Amino acid sequence: WLREIVYSEEKQGKGAKDFREDVTTTTSPHEDDKVKEELEKTQNEVEKLKEELDRRRSNEEVLKAENTRYSARLKKMARDKSASDSAISEQVDVIDKLTEEKGKLQEELLLCVRAIQALRRENGALAYQVRGLLGLKSVAEIEAAGLAASPQHQQQQQQEGSDLGAAPEAQ
Repeated sequence: WLREIVYSEEKQGKGAKDFREDVTTTTSPHEDDKVKEELEKTQNEVEKLKEELDRRRSNEEVLKAENTRYSARLKKMARDKSASDSAISEQVDVIDKLTEEKGKLQEELLLCVRAIQALRRENGALAYQVRGLLGLKSVAEIEAAGLAASPQHQQQQQQEGSDLGAAPEAQ
C-alpha cells in the first residue's frame, strides 16, 4: 500500500521526499518490523547472489585455464600430426622409389630369363647339329665328344698322364 501512495503522490506532483517524511512519521511499529524483515531477506538474497557470482567467476577462471591447456594440447597435436604426415610422405616416396626399382629389376630378370631360354634353344640346336655331324645319338656322347675336343680337356689329360708317369718315379 505504501508503493501505491508514493505512486499516487508522484502523479499529483508531490515530491517523493516530502511523502517519505510524512510516511516515516506515520508508520506503525508492526509495519517497521515487516520492512526490517523484508530488508533482511533482500540482504540475504543479495549475499546469496554475490556468492553465486563469486562461484561463477571462479568457474569462469577454471574454464579459461582449461581452455588454455586444451588449446596448447591441440597445437601440440597439430604439430605432431604435421610431423607424422611429413614422415609418412617421406616413407611413401621411398616406397614409390623401391617399387620403381623393383619393376626395373623384374624387367631385367625377365630379359635374363628370355636370354637364358634363347641360349638353351640355341644350344639345343647346336647339339642337334653336332650330333648329326658326329653321328652320335645321346647327350652324354655329345658331351664326351665336346670335352675330348676342347683344349682344356686335352691339357687336363696331359697333366693327368704326366702326374701318373711322375708318381712311379717319385716312389
